[in-house]
Amino acid sequence: MKDISKEEFKDYITNTNKVSLIQFYLSWNQDCKKVTEQLLKIEENSKDINFLKININESGSIAATYYISVMPVILMFTKEGKLAKRLSGLNSDDYIYKCINETLNNQLDKLY
Repeated sequence: MKDISKEEFKDYITNTNKVSLIQFYLSWNQDCKKVTEQLLKIEENSKDINFLKININESGSIAATYYISVMPVILMFTKEGKLAKRLSGLNSDDYIYKCINETLNNQLDKLY
C-alpha cells in the first residue's frame, strides 16, 4: 500500500488505468491503523487495484475536496478518476470486498 502525496493524487486516480482505493488516514488514529492492516491483507488478493493511502495532516486540501471530516475513510475511484464508493469508519473484509467487486464490475459494464 503506497503512501502518496497530494501532488501524486490526481495522477494515481486518472493515469494508471486501474481502479484506485485510497485510504485517508491520520497516523496517530487507532482505527486508521486497523484499517491499514485490513487493507494490506485485502491488497494481497486484489492485484487489479491501486491500493493507496494519503495522510490528512499532509494533504488536507484533498480531504476538504471530498468533505472528509471523520477518520478513517476509504474512497474508491474508477479508472477515469470518478468517485465510485465511499466507506467511513470500520468495515468488515466482506463489505470492502463487495465494494471493490461492485466498482470493478461497473468498470467492466462500461466496456460493453
